[in-house]
Order: sequence, then structure tokens, then C-alpha cells
Amino acid sequence: MTEPEQAGDGLVCLMNCRSELEAREICTLLEEADMPAYVFSKGGLGVDMVSGDARIGVAQVQVPAVRLEEARSIIRSVEEVSSMIDWDEVDVGEMPDEVAEVLASRGAVHALGRFVVTVGPILGILILLAVLAGIVVILAT
Repeated sequence: MTEPEQAGDGLVCLMNCRSELEAREICTLLEEADMPAYVFSKGGLGVDMVSGDARIGVAQVQVPAVRLEEARSIIRSVEEVSSMIDWDEVDVGEMPDEVAEVLASRGAVHALGRFVVTVGPILGILILLAVLAGIVVILAT
């Protein structure tokens, strides 16, 4: 991916992406069609590399303003082609053991997260009640 040659290239936002990785993928597609494209990170947000969860709007894909419609056309073309793929018929081969282990551990992490979300507020309330009871006892004496 190239950098803009000058600050005055007249770049405009083609789209906001959920992650910088998504934005870079789109740039790659555009660059393969001889369209200069650049990723600008909005900062502060990002992708959790463990869970793979992305935060919305963390990166922009920008293209030269004079080629915006051409870039949109390239994206529409890619979307049309990809919509015709029957993903049930695509053979991606066997899942590597490393991937299976990551997916299994991800399930455990999510289960722990659900437990904490459920039990955490209850524990917080119990601790708050205990502190309040201690204050009442101190004030009563």
C-alpha cells in the first residue's frame, strides 16, 4: 500500500470500516484494479485480536476525489461477484489443529465472560450491602 504522494491529493472517504484489517482488505481490492486507496485509522478503537471482535468505525478507506465514482463501481463489482459464490460448495480443506484449539479456547473465554456478566452485578450488590451494613453498625455505636 502506497502513501499519498502529496497532502493535496484531494482524498475523500469511500467508506468507514469496522476494523483496520477490513479497510486494508478493501484497499487491496481497489489497488488490484489500479485504484489508489489509503487507510486512515480513526484511533482509540480497534480489533480485539483474541476474540476477533471489531469496533465500528475505526478506519476509513480514502480514494482520490476525482476517482470516487470509479472506486464505488469497483466495490459494487466485487460485491456482485462475491454474491454469486455458493460458499457451501467451496472446499476450504481440513481445519488445522491450531485453528481448532483457538476456536475451542475462544468458546471458553466467552463462557467465562457470560459468567462474569451474570454474577458480577450480584456480587457488586452484595458487597455494596455489606459496606452499607458496616456503616450502619459504625453509626449505631
